[in-house]
Amino acid sequence: MKRFFSIVAVALLSLATLTPASAQRRGEWCIKGGLGELSIPDFVGVLATGLSVSFDNTEGTETKEFAPLTNPNVEILYRINNWFALGASVSAGYCSAKSVFINTGSTNKESSAFYPSLQLCAQTTYFRSGEFSMYGSWGVGAMGFFIDQWTADGSNNINSAAITIMANAYPLCFSYGGRTGGFAELGLGAKGVLNVGIYHAF
Repeated sequence: MKRFFSIVAVALLSLATLTPASAQRRGEWCIKGGLGELSIPDFVGVLATGLSVSFDNTEGTETKEFAPLTNPNVEILYRINNWFALGASVSAGYCSAKSVFINTGSTNKESSAFYPSLQLCAQTTYFRSGEFSMYGSWGVGAMGFFIDQWTADGSNNINSAAITIMANAYPLCFSYGGRTGGFAELGLGAKGVLNVGIYHAF
């Protein structure tokens, strides 16, 4: 899968240098707001919280999970020329799991994960026709991973934090609209496998 995305990315980046995009505006700012589904941090968070609670062998309990797997994100870009823009993006995700007593519904153990990401990003336009555009979105930066674990008797409370490198690679992206419009992005990273939203240029 990684090799496939690498091949597609190289091919589309090459196309970007050959395809004219004269209809685009230069020297403008653009802000994008999106909601992504199934990001790489989501899988890590669900695994960490799920495993933590699954080892609760207290008699009379059952496990419940809250895993929305949605990642709100905001990106701001400055268009340098007709086909290239630079900027920064922020995204965040959250998931949790807990074991509760079946009879009372009270919580015995709970684990949650919060994972924000801040990245420098670039956008390369491959093609534009009227209000339709095809582009790629790329980024690299840092991601924080914060895990909290709580138990009713206080015997196994844990607070941990880590920072790691995180990258975004979205080779197949589409937008439609003038100064305001919508977009959809497909790829891998902190924004999710599929990221959809709206943008406004000014």
